[in-house]
Amino acid sequence: MVYGERRELKEFNGLFKEMMDLYYETALRSGISNSAYDIFYAMVEMGDGCLQKDIADYYHMSRTTVNSSLKKLEEQGYIFMEKGQGKNKLLHLTDRGKQLVQERIIPVMDMENSIYREMKNGDAGEFLRLLKEYVTIYRKKMKEQGEGTGYENKNSAV
Repeated sequence: MVYGERRELKEFNGLFKEMMDLYYETALRSGISNSAYDIFYAMVEMGDGCLQKDIADYYHMSRTTVNSSLKKLEEQGYIFMEKGQGKNKLLHLTDRGKQLVQERIIPVMDMENSIYREMKNGDAGEFLRLLKEYVTIYRKKMKEQGEGTGYENKNSAV
C-alpha cells in the first residue's frame, strides 16, 4: 500500500528519524547507552540534585527505564542518589560522573549550541516555534482520535 503523503511530511519524517539516529550514534560514540546518555544530559541541564521523576517526565522516558539506568550508573560509580521528599530521589554526579560529563556530554552540548549560533538571525527561534506548534497540534489530534480508539492506552501492543 502506498500512502499519498505530502512531500513535506515525508521529508519531516526522514529528517526526524535521521536526527534520532544521530543522537543514538552520539551516545554510542560516547561509549554509554542511549538512556544513560539522556540521563547525564538531563542532569547537566537540570543541575545537581535534580529528581528522577523530572528526568523521566522532561525526556519522555519511562520511569522504569530511568530507574534501571540510574541503578546501573550508581553501581558503576557515576552517580549517587539521595532520598528526597516522599518517594523522590535526588540525583548527584560523583567525581567519576563529573569527569564523564566533562569529556562526553559537555562537548556535544557545546556543538549543539554552536549549531544554533550558525543559523541565520531568527531562524533558530522560528525553528523552535514551528516545532512546538507541530507538537501541540499533533498532541491535540491524538487526543481527538484517542477517544475510544485505543490510542489512549500507552501499553497496547500491535
